[in-house]
Amino acid sequence: MLYRSVKGSPLTSAEVDANFLELREAIDAILAGEVEPVGIADISVVAGSLTVTLTDATELGPFPVPVSAFNWRGEWANGTSYSINDFFTVAGLGVFLTLQPHFAPASGPFDPGAVDGSSEPLYRQVFGTTAPQAYHLALNFTGLIPGDQSVVYAHIPAQALSLAEDLPGSVFRLLTATTAAISFALKKNGVAFGSVDFGAAGTVGVVVATSETLVSGDLLTITAPNVADTTAANLVGTIIASA
Repeated sequence: MLYRSVKGSPLTSAEVDANFLELREAIDAILAGEVEPVGIADISVVAGSLTVTLTDATELGPFPVPVSAFNWRGEWANGTSYSINDFFTVAGLGVFLTLQPHFAPASGPFDPGAVDGSSEPLYRQVFGTTAPQAYHLALNFTGLIPGDQSVVYAHIPAQALSLAEDLPGSVFRLLTATTAAISFALKKNGVAFGSVDFGAAGTVGVVVATSETLVSGDLLTITAPNVADTTAANLVGTIIASA
């Protein structure tokens, strides 16, 4: 390769051409000696094993292919043992996958955010809604309100329900106002957990209640006051629960 700095004067056309020829011959020599890289020619899976065949006929493998086994468990239930990859449904929420082996709590509603002792999540929702679904219970008692603590409303849920403290959003009305103050008892399986109170000359009920969870088969009742009012009549309303 002839350089102008070495020659001390401009190169002639023939000298420039000679330099290009020398470069071309050097490039041709490099390309002639190039080694074709080895690539993947084929990937096959047979009987649970994976084999990779390269372009030089080399075989890598066979490698065992891990397989996950999923188990369908139906509806989630309290006190049940669940294993990794168990699938189950929760009414009103959707389908969930079990991430950690555990026992579901003996009582109470399903908690989609539950964790184990290492704060690892127990479940992953596969599809469905994350918001509890509203559950409306309609109430309509016609006539004078008795004073014998008899049942004026009863409901047996077919699925788990949650009643929030003081039943927010629920409404209770007397179409005929009271003369004196009266109180209705809210009960789960015969045990009081709150009341609906009407003041003297009142038509709008005020709820005072603790939070409560109902499961399928529980009995929710509202019972009349223990003293009859001379005018109170026609109780209507809606109880708001979540499922």
